[in-house]
Amino acid sequence: MARLTELSLDFTNLAKLDNGRVDRLLRFHLQKIANDLLSRPGDGTARKVTLEFTIKPICSPENECESCRVEIEAKSKIPVFRTKPYEMRVANNGLLFNADFPDSPNQQSLYPAPEGQESDEDDEDAE
Repeated sequence: MARLTELSLDFTNLAKLDNGRVDRLLRFHLQKIANDLLSRPGDGTARKVTLEFTIKPICSPENECESCRVEIEAKSKIPVFRTKPYEMRVANNGLLFNADFPDSPNQQSLYPAPEGQESDEDDEDAE
């Protein structure tokens, strides 16, 4: 009969559980945090990785704990990405922003309007 190899559930042996899936899951979330830190170094908000163990007892008919079911969940939290506020015009067809000057919806463009397209300035002159 084959001998059972039992390992303690700890950080050393976690990588051996389920063919390394828990280890890969933890590495995935740590990499997600690293990528966010590199892409937004100016955001001083803390990032968080959580490894949560849920353990439920399995009891015998005599109500003695014989074993348990263990679920491991890894999750990460990065700060919400938020742009600076932009002032936009409200129109019947939605919200409109100035492509050349996103901070200033009424600033005139530096470039002439494409042929066949009237600018807002032309519309005002026609009135």
